[in-house]
Amino acid sequence: MKFLKAFLAVLSLFIISLFSSKNVLADVGCRTGNNIYTQQVGSYPEGSSTIPVFSDASAIRIRNGASDPNCGILRSVSNNYTIVAGTTANPSSKCSYASNPGDQGRLVNYNPAHNSCVLPLDDYVPALILASFFCIPLMRKHYLNKMFAF
Repeated sequence: MKFLKAFLAVLSLFIISLFSSKNVLADVGCRTGNNIYTQQVGSYPEGSSTIPVFSDASAIRIRNGASDPNCGILRSVSNNYTIVAGTTANPSSKCSYASNPGDQGRLVNYNPAHNSCVLPLDDYVPALILASFFCIPLMRKHYLNKMFAF
């Protein structure tokens, strides 16, 4: 009975993980070059504007393609991000990052769920599932032998 409960628990967790999705709303970040910086750490004045400054440590790389080994957001996806509408404090939606305030970018609405990595483990999931189903009869046999041993 314990085995059945454990098996059902693992199976339900597996099914839930398959159908779960990231429910993430768009955030505002600073896109400069090949990065989107996500955490604002301050600002500085430039003429009549206030330019937000973002942390270097919060950078999400922009990947060139799906096979790019770096983690990040695909360039084809990030090119469709909308630029944040200007405000009276920052009419042209400029931004910068901490280590190089002179390298200005634009504030964009990005989706953190688009940040992904190429993991080779994904290639082996079917084999791992198949291996686990071969182990179930062995585990059941071992469990039954222990249960009815005198």
